[in-house]
Amino acid sequence: MKKLFTVNTELKAITLVLALLLWFFVTLKGQSDIVLELPVEYKHIPKGFEIEKSSSNFVNISVKGQERLIKNIDPKDVSIYVDLAKAKEGETIINLGKENVKVPPSITVNKITPAHIVVHLEETISKVVQVRAVITGQPQKGFAVTDTIVYPDELTIEGYKRNLKNIGFLETQPINIRNATTTVERYVSLIRKDKEMEYFKDRVKVKVIIEKVK
Repeated sequence: MKKLFTVNTELKAITLVLALLLWFFVTLKGQSDIVLELPVEYKHIPKGFEIEKSSSNFVNISVKGQERLIKNIDPKDVSIYVDLAKAKEGETIINLGKENVKVPPSITVNKITPAHIVVHLEETISKVVQVRAVITGQPQKGFAVTDTIVYPDELTIEGYKRNLKNIGFLETQPINIRNATTTVERYVSLIRKDKEMEYFKDRVKVKVIIEKVK
């Protein structure tokens, strides 16, 4: 029995090598790869923070698999995500690896470009501020403004903490009362002091009471 395993050892070795080469050839035959541009998905953003900016919002993913599978791959089945659970305020550098990519079975990830991204987190807050009406012009001679009523006279705004800390009030778009002889009522928009600032209400009612001077 022992002789059976020792006879033609060299021939058996060559046969084994050829079989392995054939297996690799069959396996690799029909293999193809493709590069997909995917949006980065962010998960577990710390409460009270927002992503102010990122070095890249899209990533190129090179994937490989059987040509049939690659040809029919749906970009929706491939995604890349970044977990920000441990990110702090300011800049965080995140290395991207295969563990960040979700792909269908039998598809492998070859390369991710860029290999890392830089995410900048900013703290967000809510703040209650006064609303002030901006009045231009003067009533007709013999009339005067006796009161100005704004409703609501306070609004809640939301935005990055660094942007809101110096904002104590909001102003309306100008209301022209030139030559007015009666009370003027308008619904007006607010002047946006920062494009990233959000209001819970963007229009207010302003009543400019004009009365005849006695």
